[in-house]
Amino acid sequence: MKLGKLLLFFALLGVIPVFAQRIDTIWVDSIPIEMVFVEGGKFMQGCMRTELESGECQSVNQPVHAVTLQSYYISKFEVTRELYRTVMGVDPSYGSFDYRPLFNITPKCPVQMVSWFDTQTFMDSLFIKTGRYFRLPTEAEWEYAARGGLAQNDYLFSGSNDIDEVAYFHHNFPGSKPNQVYQWEQPVGGKSPNALGLYDMTCNVEEWCSDWFSKDYYSLQTTFKNPQGPSQGSEKVCRGGSWGVSNEKYLHLTCRRKYSPDSKKAHIGFRLAMDAGPVKH
Repeated sequence: MKLGKLLLFFALLGVIPVFAQRIDTIWVDSIPIEMVFVEGGKFMQGCMRTELESGECQSVNQPVHAVTLQSYYISKFEVTRELYRTVMGVDPSYGSFDYRPLFNITPKCPVQMVSWFDTQTFMDSLFIKTGRYFRLPTEAEWEYAARGGLAQNDYLFSGSNDIDEVAYFHHNFPGSKPNQVYQWEQPVGGKSPNALGLYDMTCNVEEWCSDWFSKDYYSLQTTFKNPQGPSQGSEKVCRGGSWGVSNEKYLHLTCRRKYSPDSKKAHIGFRLAMDAGPVKH
């Protein structure tokens, strides 16, 4: 039985077997980067049925359309502060020199205060250290992975309809105070993974994608196989929501956000992707 059919079979049973995960681990000094293999396939990109029925589907997420992707890898975790510092020599994150045990702020938290351009510099430096070509996921790759790849669970959040199971956000942040809006990220992997074994795709921080943003892209899209987004623009796509968001509808895995590529914000980080190739054992 092929890997994709095995994943789908066990996902339907509510089981994620360890052998179903194909992971390429790349080491940077003593820090592992775990890249999870995502078998390509077809999925419906855009609003979930429940969002359409409830009237919560935003216009930028319509129309729902079929997209086909080839296989690729995506990192199990968001890029952490310690990994970024190991590669770049600095941790640009807000509060990087004020790790606060009370709020569980540690080097294992996702890096933030990185622009889209910073991610490109980071991956260039990572290539020098590892000889591997990393990139940001496309918006379509990000959503497909967040949905569970071939498992295609119709969850509002990545891995569950219960946001408390899979994400830290405004209302469940450890040590949060009543009516406190701005919170902080937590160490990666603290909540449950989705069907692919990916963590924090709903929150911890929003994640840069490679695509330029266009509010009309879904309606004007002409390429439905491995789409790369518009050919030009002024803002880049971010997906996944962050710890600072209080309205759950803006944390749905279909939600699309946009920022100038030179933006550096305390709620934006990134996750790595990589073209599929032979797995190193």
